[in-house]
Amino acid sequence: MLEVSVDRVPADNAAVERLETTFFPVRMEGMDWLVVVEAPLSGRERSLVQAWLDEVLSAERETASPFSERLSQWLRHPEDFLHHPTPKPGEWRSRVPFLIMVKNERQIGSDDVITSFFEGDPWLLSLHKGERLLLVPPDWMEADDSGRESAWVETAQGLAEALATESGEEVRIAVHGLVETPQDLPAVLTTLRETLRIGQRFHPAGTVFAEWELALERLLRSVEIEGVQLFLDAISPLPFWQDEELRRTLLVFLEQNLNVSETARRLFLHRNTLIYRLDRLKQETGLDVRRFEDALRVKLALLLTGREQS
Repeated sequence: MLEVSVDRVPADNAAVERLETTFFPVRMEGMDWLVVVEAPLSGRERSLVQAWLDEVLSAERETASPFSERLSQWLRHPEDFLHHPTPKPGEWRSRVPFLIMVKNERQIGSDDVITSFFEGDPWLLSLHKGERLLLVPPDWMEADDSGRESAWVETAQGLAEALATESGEEVRIAVHGLVETPQDLPAVLTTLRETLRIGQRFHPAGTVFAEWELALERLLRSVEIEGVQLFLDAISPLPFWQDEELRRTLLVFLEQNLNVSETARRLFLHRNTLIYRLDRLKQETGLDVRRFEDALRVKLALLLTGREQS
């Protein structure tokens, strides 16, 4: 029987042979080691030992693949797994998922842009063509007074801008709430894909969609075209939603919670110019968007016509 021992050595050590001992350099767990065989070996025996070591280390590398890689394989081909990948202690922690879609798969090569956007090393899972699932610990994204969800959306907006600049392609990102366990990921991924579809349908110019912000859009997607037209005919004698300048003004006004000053600042308008546009809408349609009831009607009209236009 061969007596075998393992010792760590510097990376540049080569195999060494002595009269009664043979050394085999191997790499395990990111470090370099020597497998020491306390016996004289013929050339054929050395080849057999080396082949055995290669097989053992290959199996070890497969077993020790990063948990993020196992997750990626599982989400791409769940039918190939009898059970979901189980994290080792310390591998999984609560994370915020971002589903990233880049129109041109060749350009999603900006994977380096995605990972370097964060100070740490996030999990980036390659799913299908042009599709990546990014999992980020929440404490990597600083939250201000507006709350952590706002910080997640702002992170996605910054990332979308960086990716669009790098790739020159259309980028869309969907954001989900905190995921506590990997078992939840398949359902979360389904929700994220649905969020992207709904977001692009109702907000075709948008780039970032948060799943918790699209409850109204989920409700409206089931409204038939006939019902949409009846609603539009009832609220306004003029199709104000077809005026692109007014449409943009109203969308920003609603996003800013009916705040005239903040809307004017976002649109780079004089405050009086914004008030003139709102007053003109009231005169032509009877809708005063500064009132909650009319603001809701205008919001629904913009969403429904945005859906039809897309």
